Parts: sequence; C-alpha cells; structure tokens
Amino acid sequence: MQIEKHELDHLAAIDADLKSLIARYGDLSFPDSKDIYKDLIDTIIGQMLSYQAANTISRRVQEAVGAPDFDCAKLKDMDVSMLRACGLSTVKAQSILDLARRTHMGTLKLRSLVNMSDA
Repeated sequence: MQIEKHELDHLAAIDADLKSLIARYGDLSFPDSKDIYKDLIDTIIGQMLSYQAANTISRRVQEAVGAPDFDCAKLKDMDVSMLRACGLSTVKAQSILDLARRTHMGTLKLRSLVNMSDA
C-alpha cells in the first residue's frame, strides 16, 4: 500500500509522534497483501499481544488446522474450544471462525477490499 506524500504531511501535522517517525523513517508504505484472509486472521490473533506471543499462537492455530494458510475449508469446522486451546480468547476464536465461515461460503468478498478507500 502506497501512502501519498500529502497523507504523510497530514499525519505529521496532527500527531507529534508520527511526525517524528515520518522524519526518521520517511516512506511508511508497505507491500500490498497477497492473502487478505490470512492477514486478517493474523491481525485478529495479534491484537493486544506481543509479536512473539502472536506468532506462537498463530503457529498453534495453523498446526491445529493442519494448514499453514489457515485454510478456511478446514478452519470453519473447528469450534471455539479448539481455538481456545491454541491460546486465543473466546472473542478472537469466534471472530476467526466467523471470518473462515463467511470466506468459505463466499459471503465475504475479501478481494473487494483491495479497491476500497481507507476513508
């Protein structure tokens, strides 16, 4: 995702901490996602956790699913207790199962997110 200069200027103008980071690191762009579904699950897992804890739980979930990419066809059939055993909270487990089920059913069109505005 490319962050435009005017967007960086705006962020720097409204937040002193961001201004310092932008001055120090410059371009804050990051590569476009190749797998939005996996990125969303990793984001859910990682909320309010250290990087190391999130990676450990993510690995446990992938092992429980039996797929390194959180295969929604397999994950949708798990239950909350199985994900809780991996270290997830009940709410995170429910969110991940909902994401997997909706993705598998096709009711959540993740590719459409690519073309949506951040505004």
